[in-house]
Amino acid sequence: SSGINAESTYSCDGLNQCVNTKLDEADCTENGTMHFPASRVCDGYCDLVNCKDESSCNGYEYGQTCEDEYIQPNLIGFRMDKRNAFLYKYTGNGSCGEDIEGATDNNHTCIFFNSQLIGKVHDVRTEELKQEIKITKFSRCGTFKYRQKAIDDAFWINSVYNPYCKNFLDQTNCSDSSMITLNCTVNGYTASISNHILCHGISSLQLCEDGIENKCVTLSSTCQNLHKHKMCDNETDCFDRSDEEDMICKRLTQNSCVRKVGKKSLRIPIAWLMDGISDCQNGIDEVATWPTCGNGKTIRFVSDNSTCSDDYICQQEANFNYVGIDELCDGIDTCGRENLVCKFSRSKPHLFTRVRHGEANKMELSYCQRGLRSIELLGTECGPVTFEYPRGEIFGLAEKKVLHLPMTTVNCQYLYGEVYVYSSCTGKCGKTHACPLTRSIRHDSCPGQYKDRTYTVVGNDKLTFLIKQQGTYNGDIFVCGNNRCISYQKVCD
Repeated sequence: SSGINAESTYSCDGLNQCVNTKLDEADCTENGTMHFPASRVCDGYCDLVNCKDESSCNGYEYGQTCEDEYIQPNLIGFRMDKRNAFLYKYTGNGSCGEDIEGATDNNHTCIFFNSQLIGKVHDVRTEELKQEIKITKFSRCGTFKYRQKAIDDAFWINSVYNPYCKNFLDQTNCSDSSMITLNCTVNGYTASISNHILCHGISSLQLCEDGIENKCVTLSSTCQNLHKHKMCDNETDCFDRSDEEDMICKRLTQNSCVRKVGKKSLRIPIAWLMDGISDCQNGIDEVATWPTCGNGKTIRFVSDNSTCSDDYICQQEANFNYVGIDELCDGIDTCGRENLVCKFSRSKPHLFTRVRHGEANKMELSYCQRGLRSIELLGTECGPVTFEYPRGEIFGLAEKKVLHLPMTTVNCQYLYGEVYVYSSCTGKCGKTHACPLTRSIRHDSCPGQYKDRTYTVVGNDKLTFLIKQQGTYNGDIFVCGNNRCISYQKVCD
């Protein structure tokens, strides 16, 4: 009833937290001592310390069951001494050892990721165990990413990533084709790469020779560490759709190519052309055969060069190398320093600081004006709100101002003058922007100003004054810290 998501920390904990439904405990899996949603089985993350929730996926088995004990892929050939918090080499001569030896790929070896945790037991020297180990079918392409609960419960896991091989070589040449995310050159040979390794974020590690597996971007607070090839592919990967609505998706090539990750034939964002990163399987995006406009410093890639428009050339740090003249100073910083250039290009910016005054004491704000009904239909409905002066009821002020404005909170970051005062002082700005009318207008405020002031009482006990504008009396005065006064139009302008 409180709107708890069924996959939140309250779900699948063995307790019914919801009073109107049992959905928080529905579709859950019992595995060992942990209770978690079935949707987290085979999702690429280990919920259990032994990672058994990722052991049987899509018809393929990962890890090894040995002497009635399940051994996860990243510990094949090792056992753990929990009491002394170290790992040791498995030296049994039974079927388990034979299985490991029979499943070994003698052509592929690597350095064990957790070498630093190997201890001296069974007369085996630690130095020997830090040498290369053989990759087996039990360890290849197994899940090695852990959720925080599993990390907290295991002495040998100290980060999200805990693979079998230190160089992630065990994440190549998977048997399950659905696990393969791309093909690239690894150590001079073409290899298929597991989707587990995509966007691993470790700058010191480069599995593919061109490092394409780690070319990832952060587009928003809700869309982080996304591979660049998942952008502009007509499939929404981010909750806020930023992967499909980013600026680079608005300028694409006419021709398509097969991207390395995802292996789909798609049009290429112009921003990726000749950027030093080969995004197409055939490398065509890094070949200077694409249409251009301009010459010398103004040369730029375009979608079609049958006609070339006037453009502004961006600075080197921008994601684009140009922006159309008609797109300059639109408030969107497409071109790196575009907004700064626009600021200096104006002697003084023109800001809307006044509301539209209608008949009598009626005022219209935002799009709530006659003739803009179609805009109102796209936004929120407009309605009347009576404006109350924060200082209290003013004696003799018969007619109150009626504001016609949106009936929901609005973004007041770019509102100025009267528009900002009336919006913030009627609560339309939410909690982010407070009403600036904090000082009372006393009878002796604004010395030397408003000589035709008319004195009256506010709140039944304080002397104040009103001024006459356009035939009506009002108290639209902002008192500054030095007791000087200005009109609402000049507040926050």
